[in-house]
Amino acid sequence: MRRFLTVLLLFAIGVLLVVFFVSNRQEVFVSLDPFAPEDPALGFGPISLSLVLIIPLFVGYLLGALGMWLSGGRNRLLARERKREISRLREELKAEREMRPREEGALVPVSGADASRSAPAIRA
Repeated sequence: MRRFLTVLLLFAIGVLLVVFFVSNRQEVFVSLDPFAPEDPALGFGPISLSLVLIIPLFVGYLLGALGMWLSGGRNRLLARERKREISRLREELKAEREMRPREEGALVPVSGADASRSAPAIRA
């Protein structure tokens, strides 16, 4: 139910944004110079008002995604190291099992669907 309400709310916000952007199609002049509004040193236009509103939202989204990707670098590195360690330990365990002769009555590891019901390992 919560997921449905979230999707419904996001859909409503999206519809309102589309209506807002379509209704604000007039051309504006954008000035980033607060000291000389008549003859700005840093200004551009005419540009659609909807683009003036959409472009900063899109740039903010991209910067946020980049920031999240950069902040997750340490976790991705740690995951790769752990994956290598797991592979190395599996190979080591496999080699150890092949080197040790099977003891009579020793439990054999179960693979496949029955692996969750396997018996506990015997301690040597």
